[in-house]
Amino acid sequence: MSRPPLLQIIPLAALTGVGMLATDLYLPALPHLAHDLGSDVPAVQATISSFMIALALSQLLWGALADKLGMRNTLLAGVALLAVTGAACALATDVDALIVYRTVQGIGAGAATVVVPVLLRR
Repeated sequence: MSRPPLLQIIPLAALTGVGMLATDLYLPALPHLAHDLGSDVPAVQATISSFMIALALSQLLWGALADKLGMRNTLLAGVALLAVTGAACALATDVDALIVYRTVQGIGAGAATVVVPVLLRR
């Protein structure tokens, strides 16, 4: 069994870490985010819960899609969804919209969580 080149491993590992970074970089800003959106901290904290729940449940979807569409197409779809919803989150004007965008962002982040370990094992 041959080892994958480092130039393939690094971007794949980075994609896996994006989902975790989307939360870790976000946590310190919660109080300021609540103030900027005219909401309270518990409402903004719901964006973290919605992201994590969507990330966990979407892995079932991405696994099935990877079998049907192929690993590359599935990964590209997830990354595209993650990027588009990242921009939508940045432009959100209220906490309800942010919760929806973060939920969809969690769905996008789930693709890398499913596909990357399989690609690395191959």
